[in-house]
Amino acid sequence: MLTYKVERPVFPGFEVDTEFALNAISLLPLPLDDFTVEVEEAKLAYVKTIKEGSVERAGLEAITSDELGRLIKTKISASYIYSLVFLEEHNVAKFNIIIELPSRASQQPTRLLAAMEYKPEQKILRLLTLF
Repeated sequence: MLTYKVERPVFPGFEVDTEFALNAISLLPLPLDDFTVEVEEAKLAYVKTIKEGSVERAGLEAITSDELGRLIKTKISASYIYSLVFLEEHNVAKFNIIIELPSRASQQPTRLLAAMEYKPEQKILRLLTLF
């Protein structure tokens, strides 16, 4: 039994699977490769403070917002998106991804969950949280 989601690339010709999934939370499902990942400075500071243990295990203490955005964008292409939800009370469409990185503390990789807001009108994926 798997206890975590396995990273795997989105193979050519199967990008439409992601668009079908996004259709569950948005009337405008678009290819995620065309999106910019937005990591606000305040959000990064929050994550580095409140989620300090996770950040340290992953070796991300010195990462910048731009670097984290690029890392997330790379991982979106290399993995599943899941837990797609539309939060009607906040008018937010979101999904999760797993970011797997080598661990400093053990042989086991560090797995972080990133929750992303899907904003198709602006072609932005905004980081909501990372832990």
